[in-house]
Amino acid sequence: MTLVCILFTVHRPIYLNRGFVHGRVKWIVEGASLIDKYFDEQLTAASFKEKSQKCYRPLFSLLSKICVTHSSTGNKFRFSFAPSGLFLEQAARYDPQLVDIMKTLVSSGMMEIVGYPYYNSLSSLYPNPAEFQQEVRDQLNTATSLLGAKISVFANTDLIYNDLISRSVEELGFKAFVMEGDQRLRFPATRLYSPASSSNLKLIPRHPYLSEILAPCSPKSEQDTNLTTPAKYAEALTKTYGRNVLVAVDLESMNNLVYRNMITILGSLPEETSKYGGVAWSTPSEAAQILPAEGKMLVPVAETVSKIDTGSGVSRWLGNHMQRITFERVRELKPVVDEVGDKNVLHIWQTLQQGNILQDMSDYAYNGSVSAGYQTTYSSSSEAYAVFDAIYTDFEGKVATVANKMKKPKSQPIQAPVKPVQPPSKSSIFTVQPPPANDSLETIRY
Repeated sequence: MTLVCILFTVHRPIYLNRGFVHGRVKWIVEGASLIDKYFDEQLTAASFKEKSQKCYRPLFSLLSKICVTHSSTGNKFRFSFAPSGLFLEQAARYDPQLVDIMKTLVSSGMMEIVGYPYYNSLSSLYPNPAEFQQEVRDQLNTATSLLGAKISVFANTDLIYNDLISRSVEELGFKAFVMEGDQRLRFPATRLYSPASSSNLKLIPRHPYLSEILAPCSPKSEQDTNLTTPAKYAEALTKTYGRNVLVAVDLESMNNLVYRNMITILGSLPEETSKYGGVAWSTPSEAAQILPAEGKMLVPVAETVSKIDTGSGVSRWLGNHMQRITFERVRELKPVVDEVGDKNVLHIWQTLQQGNILQDMSDYAYNGSVSAGYQTTYSSSSEAYAVFDAIYTDFEGKVATVANKMKKPKSQPIQAPVKPVQPPSKSSIFTVQPPPANDSLETIRY
């Protein structure tokens, strides 16, 4: 009997404001917050609502129908969902009914929520795991409070995995880790494993071939989309003859053609697989409980694997100098953000970690070598970097200024001012008088 897990991952980005440079003076005069200046809420909201209407709601409606139809059979259909915290945040803000649908699916046992980085970031690659672990905790708290989910399985951004990340994930209390079944590992993607340094955490590889057939994420594989039928997919699924098959699909990397084809396959998949037998629908947590780990997997940092870069590590995130500079600038500012100690400043910094910001700077995003379903708002990788650079330079300056003022000795005698001190103007983002304290910063609205 082969256990089959279907996992959907999703992240909706908070888009950067492309008009930041040109509108800076106007926003200063209006007293706009950093959030208003740095991020494009109008584009973010419109993009989420459109995606929800065309993708999320129809997909959940179909999956709910399939689950109900097969609830009385001995092989109940179940699936898993790994949302970023920003996705959940936007769903609650822009489509509360979508949250209700997800909550119903979770409470009925039809859908399992999988842990995921809150900001869809690459924080798991930082030398210090503290930020990554906090980001994951934040997603767990949000998913628990919003959906009532109980989470024991983790999937990283783009299924990035190496041995160091597995240690951080195990420390958080997870029982299983969904990773990419990269061809370089030379391990069959139809079994469960454990990290070389652990015997408690189980590794569940994604099946690259069957995932790509269901929802291609490259133009080359998309050419064969119309050749895939429910019957052919069910046959391929039942002929894997493995212990476990995990099919992981990124909802953000699909164009309309791929999405429609996936819906068609899913709609008839339970009936088609029942003709062959030998398949049991499962969730990752159930697979981790039922199946044993069949060997130790060693994946050093130098051999880090990810879904988007099968066979080549994380080069589409950090492959050029613009991406690497951006990654390091964001990482290196964290100690200063911590010194400031304001939760709103921290949230802005964390939002600027989003993986899509790095992906927009990749040459792959503009040369047709990634799925047409990937949406970028820029005309080139250089423009993507220029917009980020302008915003981040402004943010770095403001954070550094506040941190510097907070370092002034508290024992310094306070001298009477020559003239009355004026209150901060509306254009001020931070309040640096009176002497600093964690609550001395003006609240930045989000």
